[in-house]
Amino acid sequence: EMGRTVQTFYPCEATPVTMVIDPITGAKQRSWLGFLEPEVLMEDLMIYMENPPMSQGAALPSKRRQSDTTNDNEAAASARGGGQSTEDEELARALALSIEEAGGAAAVQNSDTDMNDADVAEENQADILAERVTVAAAALPDEPPANTPDSCRIALRYPDGSRTQRRFMKTDKVSALRDLCICSVPDAAGKQFTLNMSGGMPGAPSIVLSDMDTTLDAAGCVGAMIQMNWVDA
Repeated sequence: EMGRTVQTFYPCEATPVTMVIDPITGAKQRSWLGFLEPEVLMEDLMIYMENPPMSQGAALPSKRRQSDTTNDNEAAASARGGGQSTEDEELARALALSIEEAGGAAAVQNSDTDMNDADVAEENQADILAERVTVAAAALPDEPPANTPDSCRIALRYPDGSRTQRRFMKTDKVSALRDLCICSVPDAAGKQFTLNMSGGMPGAPSIVLSDMDTTLDAAGCVGAMIQMNWVDA
């Protein structure tokens, strides 16, 4: 009965038929004969979804609008074999899939951005540490030859237990010991450490060399053993 009602307004050459009807003017925009694959129908309908009808002309009578709408839904369901989703459900699933793919792409992009930022930060930190070593090496005074007047020998013990001895001028500053540690010990450019001079008597507390501008002679470092300690150790 509904089909006959539709044929009254929109004559059909054969059935099944799928129609696109303007809900404002009631004009038939397009029709398809026979059963259609859902993908083909969705592709053909995309132009109407992207360009919906505008409010122009007189509205259809109530009975005609109801008849056209009902027939449109039934025709769409028939084109999908009767048991498949309506066009609205297909469109909703397509939109949901698009949003999901966009979200996944955004998550991948954010992950890549975070990794790139981490790589840049790591490279910048490495450059900073390398620059500190370069500055320390440039500031470290040359080692004077043996038997040079007013020269002295100072022993350094590093945090890993290894030791070294080096000659300095007595007028060199305590900062020269710090620069030697930065040039000789891995991680010294990026970690805080102290220079501790052993006391003159057994059991005496060590002395922290905190004034880097003091000369080695004035600080009492001549012939002494200097211990390098990590601050967080």
